[in-house]
Amino acid sequence: MAGGITVTQAEATQSSSNKKTGVTIRNRYAYAIGVLLQTKQDSTVAEKLNLAQVTAGQIDARNAIISELHNTSETYLKKVSVTSKVTRVNSSKVLYEAKKSDMKVAPSSIFNYPINLKGHAFKAGRYTMDMTVKFEKSTWHFKKKFTITTKEANDLNAKDITIVHDEGFNWWWIVLIVAIILALGAYIWKRRRNQTNKK
Repeated sequence: MAGGITVTQAEATQSSSNKKTGVTIRNRYAYAIGVLLQTKQDSTVAEKLNLAQVTAGQIDARNAIISELHNTSETYLKKVSVTSKVTRVNSSKVLYEAKKSDMKVAPSSIFNYPINLKGHAFKAGRYTMDMTVKFEKSTWHFKKKFTITTKEANDLNAKDITIVHDEGFNWWWIVLIVAIILALGAYIWKRRRNQTNKK
């Protein structure tokens, strides 16, 4: 079981005569002491890891597929490696993949593992997350289907700062250019006609 004790400096009581008017800055210092409670060395705790859900989301305003891993055991998972792949349902073509190692997962915690889409836009549909997690002698293999709706894809794509959004073809510019060309042509034709009449 992991926890901690936070220690802060007690505030001294000041009399009204010592108080100053105006804006003041008062620093308060604090530090934390980590506390770890464990059983005897000859006792072992079984590691338990579950893939709760997979959703479309964002990390730092960038599209990502987020897998929510639950460590339901009372033990630290150290030097964890994760290999994950995303495919369409009933397809073997890998669309997105990621591999990370030397990670830590706290006991009784939720760990969000993302696959960054690296500037790609979400597309609505049904997908499958294929994930393998390794920790020391334990290995977990998860397969979970998830769905990205059209609304989710559009909303997230609009907020992604790495996607170049197509503003659509602006017909007003074409109309303006054509109008200028017609006006210029009419002016030149009229001027030449006046010169011809003068001769």
